[in-house]
Amino acid sequence: MIRMKVGVNNAALEELQTYLAMLERESLPNTAKAMKAGAEMVQGTWVELAKGFPMARKIIPSIQTEQTGRFEYEIFSEAREADWVENGTKRIDMKETHTKGPRSRVSKKGVPYLIVPFQWGTEEGTIRSGPRNIVPKQLLSLMLNKKFKPSAVKNGTYLSPNQRGQMVERRTYTWGDRAKETGDSFSEGMVRFEQGEKGKRHGGYFTFRVISAKSPKDSWIRKATPGRYVTKLVVQEVEREIEELVNDAIMGDFNI
Repeated sequence: MIRMKVGVNNAALEELQTYLAMLERESLPNTAKAMKAGAEMVQGTWVELAKGFPMARKIIPSIQTEQTGRFEYEIFSEAREADWVENGTKRIDMKETHTKGPRSRVSKKGVPYLIVPFQWGTEEGTIRSGPRNIVPKQLLSLMLNKKFKPSAVKNGTYLSPNQRGQMVERRTYTWGDRAKETGDSFSEGMVRFEQGEKGKRHGGYFTFRVISAKSPKDSWIRKATPGRYVTKLVVQEVEREIEELVNDAIMGDFNI
């Protein structure tokens, strides 16, 4: 979890709050409003920065604000993706980790593996798994052709064991055509999913790859990534503006 705190670290102000509370008076309403505005400023700045991050669609909704005191707020994200961007990630051999996860499968020969879906977007859309995952125009035209049979998710499910021996519920599919000879190993085998009633159909574009315990060495390495230290960037962006905002509010509360 990542947390940023917005508050007034001022002993005199704390003493004044205690005195006003004893008199049962509302303490510094303009200052309280300014602190709330400062918290919203931090949240908004974080969201704007997050728009340029990988996995933005998971990070942005996770950025929340919580009031912890009259003059204190915490802006936080519990999304693991936000932590990855903030602190970076270690090098991972997915052949060793993902084939042993809860969604893993086991082949008839007893080899654990994982099917990894990669969602693609179009130039007009926004959903994608990475910078490469935009369906090329020529391929998109091919897949939208009436002759290209779409795939669909069926209503039924079935159970099969994972590498740990646990029974996992799996979806069932009706498979259509797959893109062939695309000239790009990333888009090879792409399918177009289609759901919904005629006239209201929607779907998406996916490729699927298999990580197996018998995959070649170093074929599924996720490289280490450096941290971007977003919290420092946010502080640099808004610290002075919030300080001026709060100081003006305090002066307003005392009619200075």
